[in-house]
Amino acid sequence: MKEPVEILKGLFFCERGFLNANHFVLTRPYKALIDTGYLTCLEQTEKILNSLGVKFSQVRLIVSTHTHSDHIGGNRTIQKASNCRVALHPLGRKFMERKDSRSPWWSYYGHKAEFFSADLTLHDRDMLSLGDHEFMVIHTPGHAADGICLYNPKEKLLISSDALWENDLAAMTPLVEGEDCVIKARQSLESLGRLEVGLVCPGHGPCFKNAPKALVKADRRLKSYLKDPEKMARDQIKRIFIFTLMMLNNPLRQDFVQHLKSVPWFQETVDRYFNGEYEPVKRDILEELKKRGLIAEKQNRLFSTIRP
Repeated sequence: MKEPVEILKGLFFCERGFLNANHFVLTRPYKALIDTGYLTCLEQTEKILNSLGVKFSQVRLIVSTHTHSDHIGGNRTIQKASNCRVALHPLGRKFMERKDSRSPWWSYYGHKAEFFSADLTLHDRDMLSLGDHEFMVIHTPGHAADGICLYNPKEKLLISSDALWENDLAAMTPLVEGEDCVIKARQSLESLGRLEVGLVCPGHGPCFKNAPKALVKADRRLKSYLKDPEKMARDQIKRIFIFTLMMLNNPLRQDFVQHLKSVPWFQETVDRYFNGEYEPVKRDILEELKKRGLIAEKQNRLFSTIRP
């Protein structure tokens, strides 16, 4: 686990791995948290907060950049411990109020998550105060319909969540987000490109400084998806395979296959983009991930080699 880094006075960036979203912890003048990680990793999340002198019971506000399971896993537990408020985009609030588990991907991908109470809504271009720091809310649909970024114009700091990473792109899920999700993602990048950014702190991976370069890389990948939707689908399957291996804690191959049959996403994606050829697609992508060293297999058990 990497040591938290103070990116603004009293605001710490806590880098996690592939399975968990990064955290942003405000330690003064009150305790607040941006994104709470994955539900089954809540014990480690608590240790990270404790290392900064923050107990779950002290948190006054949670800001959720979107309602995917790796970003909101601790919301309900922390809310029960502290009676804190939760702020998020109106669409995410609607998902929680309607007990909609597909729109935030939980039931679609078979992720573990819990519904929570949403108190505050954050609209595009709203200003959000976190202690002494003012952030502009930027709605960034594409990867997630309810996705938001937070921009501090004074320090030129962008908390980009999953809208912008340095060298990669978050999964596109058109069968939940809509067939125009790639177009929306490109429009979100355009919105971010109009900002003057000195430092980007993403939802996964380390902070980085060259926002224009990352924007070009991400847009190039999205353009390739528009040209070749099968490439988008293959990238989606590869990313979710890795996440699932971590989620299932390195399962036996037969348990992994059974899991794929128990949730909608794999069948729907293969039906839509690969003519229902489930076995060839599963076999080919697992072999590709092995060749690239991203997963391994030992005694019929599948392992992710990426830090969870």
